[in-house]
Amino acid sequence: MASAFVLILATGSPDVDTKIALKFAPQYPLAFICDTKDDLKQTIKAVQDAGGEMLLFEADLSTNDYLPESIASVTKSFEKRCAAAIFQLRTRLRPSLPFLEQSTSHIREAAVSPIVGAYAFAQQAVPLLFNHADRAGYPPTLIFSGSSGTSNSDEIIDNALVALSRSLGREFGKKGIHVSHVKFKKDRETSSGTDQRTEDTKATSVSCSQ
Repeated sequence: MASAFVLILATGSPDVDTKIALKFAPQYPLAFICDTKDDLKQTIKAVQDAGGEMLLFEADLSTNDYLPESIASVTKSFEKRCAAAIFQLRTRLRPSLPFLEQSTSHIREAAVSPIVGAYAFAQQAVPLLFNHADRAGYPPTLIFSGSSGTSNSDEIIDNALVALSRSLGREFGKKGIHVSHVKFKKDRETSSGTDQRTEDTKATSVSCSQ
């Protein structure tokens, strides 16, 4: 039987992607869904140096249409037993506008689209996590990784991700799936829904799974 894998949506930031990858490598093989423009050489090297395995699945991440095909490619390589699935907000450079100069399309792109992406990712990931739900050890985990919190839209997204993780935690926690929200900010990691702590980060914890 193939070992369980970890599914990760790349942020496009080499440092962040490497940090999250090394949380799981080499214990689990990693399936990274990334944009065709992403450069993950740093992450690949770090995982290989740690003795881990990592495969890239490139797609156009500008819409959510990539998900079914990408997930099919992932399961073809790793089968369908997923130990953890991590949705990370994509790093997107956009001009910072004062509130009164923003249009509704601006807030739709900045805040609504990422939440729709998280929702779509979760719908694809949860069935794979169920395949690992009856195994011994850590429960299968769905993680939403938040934003830097540097703008109004970042705060909206983070609050929405927390609400989504709590909602899914209430629904799927009783079925064996743990749901968590994590935010990386410089050298500090803040999480909701996990009781695991690492020596190199500081974390606060609020459970999302019941």
